[in-house]
Amino acid sequence: MIIKFLPKKAALLFVILIIFSSLSSIISSLIPGFYKQIMDQGIITGNIRSVMKFLFAIVLFSLLNSTIKIFNNLSINRMGLYVSQGLKENVIKKVFHSPLNFFDKVSNGELIQRIRETDAISGVFNPQLLSIIVSFGTCILAIFKVHFIDDRFLVIYLIAFPLLMFVSYQFSKKYKNLTYENVRLNTKLSQLVHESITGINEVKSNNLLDAKQFDINHLNDKIYQKTKKQNTLYAFHMELISMINLAVSISITIVFFVLFQNEHITIGQYIEITQYSSMILAPAQLVSSIVSVFQPLIILLKRLKFFDITAQQDDCSGEEIGMIEKIEYKNVSFAYHENEALSHLDFHVAKNDKVLISGQNGAGKTTMIKLLLRLYDNYKGEILFNGMNSKSCSLKSIRNEIAVVFQDTFLFDGSLYDNIICGSQEVSKDEVIKAMEQSGFMRNKKDIKPDELLKLPIVEGGSNLSGGQKRMIAIARALVKKPSVLVLDEPTTFLDNDSRKTILTFIKEAENMIIIVISHDTEMEDIIKKRIYLEKP
Repeated sequence: MIIKFLPKKAALLFVILIIFSSLSSIISSLIPGFYKQIMDQGIITGNIRSVMKFLFAIVLFSLLNSTIKIFNNLSINRMGLYVSQGLKENVIKKVFHSPLNFFDKVSNGELIQRIRETDAISGVFNPQLLSIIVSFGTCILAIFKVHFIDDRFLVIYLIAFPLLMFVSYQFSKKYKNLTYENVRLNTKLSQLVHESITGINEVKSNNLLDAKQFDINHLNDKIYQKTKKQNTLYAFHMELISMINLAVSISITIVFFVLFQNEHITIGQYIEITQYSSMILAPAQLVSSIVSVFQPLIILLKRLKFFDITAQQDDCSGEEIGMIEKIEYKNVSFAYHENEALSHLDFHVAKNDKVLISGQNGAGKTTMIKLLLRLYDNYKGEILFNGMNSKSCSLKSIRNEIAVVFQDTFLFDGSLYDNIICGSQEVSKDEVIKAMEQSGFMRNKKDIKPDELLKLPIVEGGSNLSGGQKRMIAIARALVKKPSVLVLDEPTTFLDNDSRKTILTFIKEAENMIIIVISHDTEMEDIIKKRIYLEKP
C-alpha cells in the first residue's frame, strides 16, 4: 500500500537512499581500522606522522559520512511527506466517493480520527529508519572484519545477539499491545469530543456537561495510564540492553587479555573489536526500534482496511442523461440494514409534472429521494430516467440535473454567496440574487444592497441563522442549478407566513421542470394535483 502512494520521484529518491546508506555502512566499518593503526603504528611506536595521517583519515571519512547522513535524513523526511500526502488524498477521495450506507455505519468522530491517523505514516520515514537500514549493512561488514582478527570473539556475539533479539522481541510484543490500545482509546476520545461539541445544545440543555466531561476525563486518564506503562516498559528495556552490552564488553576484555598474553592480538585490535561490537549488536538492539517505527505503520495499515469499501463507489462513469424529462419507479424496494423502508413503489412523472409525496413518518418519503440521487444503489426494482436505468447513468450527470432541498439543511462555513453557488463558476451574481428572490430570502432585506448581502458570513452548519433562513438559502442553492428536476422536502417548514406564500407561489408558477414535493402542508394540495401517498412497509 505504501508503494502505491509513493510518487516516482520519491521512488527514485529511495533507491538513491539505499545506495548512499550502503556507502555510509562501508565508511562506518572502515573507521575502527584507522583507530587500530593509530594505536599500533603510531602511539605504541611513537610515530606522530602515522597518528596524524590516520586522524586526518578519520576526520575526512567522518565528514563524508556526516554529509551523506544529512542528505539521507532530509530526503527520508521529504519521502515521508510525499507518502503521507498521497495516502491522505486517497483516503479522503475514498470517503467522499463512498455510498451513504458507509456513513450509516460509522460516526463522524471516528471517521475524522482515522483520516487524521494517515499523518502518522510520515513518522515512519525518519532518520531512525535509515539507522536501521545502515545498521544491517554495517553489522555484516563488521562480522567479516572481526573474523579476520580472531574467530573466538564471534562466539561472544553468537551468544549475545540472540539474547538481545529475545529481549527486544518480548519488549516489542508488549509495546505493540499498548500501542494498539492507545490508538483505540484515542479514536474513542475523538469520537466523544466531536459528538459532544456537535451536540453542545443538547449537552447544555439536558445538564450533560458533567457527565460528558467525566467520560472524556476517564478516557484521558486511561490513555495516560497506558502511555505511562509504555514509558516504564521502555526504560526497563533500555537498562536490560545496557546490562547485556556491559556483559559483552567484559567478555571481550577477558578474551583479549588471554590472547594478548600469548601475543596473538594487539591493543589496536582490541580497540578495533570494541568498536565493531556496537556495530554487530546494533540490529539486535534495534528490534525494539524497528517495532516502535513500524508498529504504528502496521496498525495504521490494518485500520486503513476500514476504508476498503466493497459497495458501489461514486464515480462519473456511465451514460450522460442530459435534461430529465421522465422519471419512473418500477417495483422499487429498499431496506436499511434489513429494516424495510420502501416496498414495491411504482409511479412516474414527466416534464412539467408536479407531484406531492405524503404519508406517515417513516414511510420512506426521503428515502425515495435518496434513491433518485443514487445515494444508495442497493435497492430492488428499477428507477428510469428518460427510459434509461439510473444505474447505467453517470452519477455526475444525474446530480447535475436534480436539485434537492432536504429537510435537514446544512450550510458550509463561508459567505452566503459561496453557500448558494456551491463552487460553481458558471453562476452569475444576478442569477444568485434572482434565486434568493424566488426563495423569499430577499423579502425583508430591501434595505441591504445585494452585493453586501452576498458577503454575509455563515458559520458551519448555519448556526448563526434561523431555520427559515437556512431553508430559503437551500432553496436558492437548488434554483441556481437550473435543474430539470426539483425536489423539495418539507419546503415550508420553519418559514413565516409571507415566506411560505412566496414558496407556494413559486411552486405553482414554475415551468419546464419536474417538481417533486414532500410535504404535510395542506395548502400544497391546492396547487399540486398529482399525489402519491406512502404507507409504512
